[in-house]
Amino acid sequence: IQPLQDLYKIYLPWETAPAHPNKAKAEQSNRAFIRFLKDFEIFPSLVTITTITRLWNDIILNQGEFPPAQSLLPNPTYEKGSVLTFSKFLFFLYVCGILGYSQDSQLSDCSAAEKLLILLERMEIAKEKIPKQTHRPRTARDSLLPPRRVLDKMLKYEAVEEESVDNHQSQTDLNFDSNGLEMLEKYVDNLLKIFQSYCSYGEPMNTTRLKSSMLIKMLKDCGLLKEQRGAQSFDISTESISASPNLSKVEVDLLFSKLTGSSANSIHSVSRGNFAPSSHLSLQNSKSYGRMEFQQFLKFLEIISRKVYSDLDPNSACANLIENNILQIESSTSPDRSVNSQYVERLMEMLENEDVIEALSLVHEAVIPYYFHYCDSQGYMNFSAFARFAKDFQIFPDLTTKAKLMRYFYTLAGIFAQSQENNQDSSVSSQKAPDQTEAEIIDQHLFVEALALIAADVQYSISSLTPVHRICYFIERLNQSQGHDIVGRTSKKPLQRVDMVGGLKAKYPQVFAHRRPSTHHDLVS
Repeated sequence: IQPLQDLYKIYLPWETAPAHPNKAKAEQSNRAFIRFLKDFEIFPSLVTITTITRLWNDIILNQGEFPPAQSLLPNPTYEKGSVLTFSKFLFFLYVCGILGYSQDSQLSDCSAAEKLLILLERMEIAKEKIPKQTHRPRTARDSLLPPRRVLDKMLKYEAVEEESVDNHQSQTDLNFDSNGLEMLEKYVDNLLKIFQSYCSYGEPMNTTRLKSSMLIKMLKDCGLLKEQRGAQSFDISTESISASPNLSKVEVDLLFSKLTGSSANSIHSVSRGNFAPSSHLSLQNSKSYGRMEFQQFLKFLEIISRKVYSDLDPNSACANLIENNILQIESSTSPDRSVNSQYVERLMEMLENEDVIEALSLVHEAVIPYYFHYCDSQGYMNFSAFARFAKDFQIFPDLTTKAKLMRYFYTLAGIFAQSQENNQDSSVSSQKAPDQTEAEIIDQHLFVEALALIAADVQYSISSLTPVHRICYFIERLNQSQGHDIVGRTSKKPLQRVDMVGGLKAKYPQVFAHRRPSTHHDLVS
């Protein structure tokens, strides 16, 4: 509470001065308080001037001592001020959070404590933009957010997992008896399929680590997140209990944090602002990206089943959760998504072959002059430029589809973005050129990797070709395409024609000793 009291003293210093309340003092405090609300992006984003005026008249002008406000103080000694007292200051903020976020479709069903935390998070972000009032560096003491132990208490989170995890157990060990493990074994293949499908949303090569945002999406698709606060749904006409969507987004965040050591926070990813990186509710962690592995996912299901089906024994609760909720979305997940992801993953594994790496080093030398024709002024390529290269060099639509181009590009762009986040000395945003108009980009090395992925995916009349054969034949096609002429006509600088396949022919003469086999496209044509 001390950081809030410090702000109170900064914005309303006259309130603590020994003087009787009067009209002039009330007007001065009103103006200062509105300035405070503006500085911390509460007004007009969350509440209107009409709401502020009504609250001011009801709480400040028409009230002497106000017990509801005074109850917010840890003890009476914290009370300061004469018109806008410190307790009324706190109460005003509390009401602003309740009223402001009640109009938000994503947050209207949150509890009062959750809304207050979100408001404090908003203020924490805004505080970073306000010039410091002292020369003392900001520390954890200055944070408006409560410590984790207080956060847990405020949210009254039923940490059932703590009761069931033995000190000698891993937090992801399942606590089923033999019957429960047998039950889980029956569903594990279906659960893995669903898990992989959500892992691969937006990341076709990822089938092993579930992002927090995708976990939230899964729970929404299953109907397990709260629709209306306090809504309980029991089907008394059947033997089993219907699941009530009684998980809150904050509860999911805390449990995600418990299992993965990082915070999910996409639960509060709303249009009114992002959360501070240092927040308890922060999505990103500098060392962890909030990814959940399959074993952790199973543990997550075990824990939430005891909350959703609290009247059932642990085995039955988990079985009901899986059957009534999780498996209900199996039919809606794309049957090709996981398959495609695994296929792309196999292609990536192929690139770890030493022979392939050596071949790609030669490809890099050959294509880099053309890469710089399409990239931006900082040396990065977006999808529009990548697609233009593919069209100019007759890769698309001759050898592959636009959907596959997009899948490869955006997966590699995601890898690039993550590598930049891991680098403490740089960021994607700082490296983007002024002429770069797209968020997703790749560098020259990932560009070569993208070409290798395309090469591996080309269908030839001979199916037993090695990866090196495929790369050589693919680059040979590029060398024979009209891409050279297009680049020559459109380049601002003179560009000498490059023999893209010369280095490969010198290194792998045996590959070029025979005629290149026909592709599926050649045969169709």
